[in-house]
Amino acid sequence: MRFARPALRPGKLRMARPVTEKHFIIATAGHVDHGKSALVKALTGIDPDRLPEEKARQITIELGFAELNLSAPDREKIHLGIVDVPGHEKFVRNMIAGVGSIDLALFVVAADDGWMPQTEEHLQILTYLGVKRAVIALTKSDLGKIGNVAGQIRKQLRDTAFAHSPIIPVSVRIGEGIENLKSVLSSQFSTMQPQADAGKPRLFIDRAFTLRGIGTVVTGTLTGGQLRRGQNIVVQPQNFEARVRSIQSHGSELEAVQPGMRTAINLPDVAIGDLGNRVPASSFYSKNPLGFVRKNQPPDHLRTGLRCICITAHRDFLRKFNCLKTARSNPGSKQLRD
Repeated sequence: MRFARPALRPGKLRMARPVTEKHFIIATAGHVDHGKSALVKALTGIDPDRLPEEKARQITIELGFAELNLSAPDREKIHLGIVDVPGHEKFVRNMIAGVGSIDLALFVVAADDGWMPQTEEHLQILTYLGVKRAVIALTKSDLGKIGNVAGQIRKQLRDTAFAHSPIIPVSVRIGEGIENLKSVLSSQFSTMQPQADAGKPRLFIDRAFTLRGIGTVVTGTLTGGQLRRGQNIVVQPQNFEARVRSIQSHGSELEAVQPGMRTAINLPDVAIGDLGNRVPASSFYSKNPLGFVRKNQPPDHLRTGLRCICITAHRDFLRKFNCLKTARSNPGSKQLRD
């Protein structure tokens, strides 16, 4: 998400979009080079890969952002904030930062490759985060055997929350299936309720930067409640107060934002060094960071003494795990500790 310089005079700021418009967040997921960013561009007209290095290497490195406006079958307006995540295993930390607080995953599998290592890893991350809904985009449908790959996907998703998710063949190259995918997304969200306003806004920062003449800007997905211009917030885990000078969502300056919206806030009194990178910010409280265990040689269980790479949205590190009660732990167990 970009933070545009204010274009409206004080007192002329727009309120958040009408409550009759439902706000949701979706994030891509899937293996590197399966066409996630190209699919986002085809859906929205916005290229989420904004960095010169990303364009030169033709892979996503940092999180990318776009928005999509749809109409439900009953003509209700649906506004989607889209987070495009990296697929390369070296950037899984960025992927974790991008898929927190999402309402639905746009799970991408390419027809010419099928199920791949990062497809599986991204599925595990979504499962650990408790994401319950997904639409499967079978990309590059003009290059592979759709029926065979669709069957493979169904088999891999059989025992997951996504077992009955729709699989939509699409080809960005020839423009096939894009409108059908939009229609399916519209149908999915028309039956969903937007995030509730509990009066406890939380913004988990996935990006922080400084603009000359504006100061520090942080972006994230707002949850828990409405956030307003001029509001005081508490930055965690450093536990200091800051003031929100201005708010934007997808380049539009707003007086207030609702839960389920991509949000950029200007914190003029905060130095970028005070935040670090991807430090959760909250006006009331913050979530614990996700810890995802990537096993060097993935067995079907973890055992005492196994050396693992532990990944959070902030950093990754090598650790040796001990089981609390037994010498090994099966999938789904919650008895591990460092």
